[in-house]
Amino acid sequence: MRYQVCSKLFGSINKLPSAKVDKKLILLGDCFPLYSGNYYYSKQLRDYCSNKWSKVYVVPGIVEICGNGMHSWINNFDKFQNFINESPNRNITILNNSEHHDGDDLLIGSIFWCGGGPSTFINEAVSNIIKCNPKLTIKDVDNWAIDDAEFIGTSIKNATLQKKNLTICTYFSPRFRTDTVIEIFRKQLGHCDSNIKGEWYTAQS
Repeated sequence: MRYQVCSKLFGSINKLPSAKVDKKLILLGDCFPLYSGNYYYSKQLRDYCSNKWSKVYVVPGIVEICGNGMHSWINNFDKFQNFINESPNRNITILNNSEHHDGDDLLIGSIFWCGGGPSTFINEAVSNIIKCNPKLTIKDVDNWAIDDAEFIGTSIKNATLQKKNLTICTYFSPRFRTDTVIEIFRKQLGHCDSNIKGEWYTAQS
């Protein structure tokens, strides 16, 4: 494995593994709370990771996208993007429905809302987020779930056809809960789903 993988650090450096020269770091959500007094610790964590690892990939989680008590996920994500861009070595990349070619590997990152369960299948954590964030609606989560399924499916298909090794990184686990998501995922994968090679890392596993 070429990567060291962590999640749910909540600004704590102490939960990180020791950096290895030949490894890159993947952070799978709930690592950088930017609200109130947590900003200092998140900044400390960001700078430490930037200095200790040659390359760091971050998949946003609930804390990064929705915040805690913040009412606009759009503003919150913009702040998070700016925060990451200010890392000392500019070597931290956000993976949010995006991919990165790393030699023979294709690194794919997504929150993967469909793993949380869209519509009436939304899990308790997502349901509570919606209650606390008036501008975040079930419709938002439904649309994100469909977008995420399409992105992951397309990326897997393309990587398989190109014979790339896959490293898939998501916040939510791939537990499909609606016919719509399953249909989209299968449509995107086509005949390639049985030939997938690689790893799938998730903060929820």
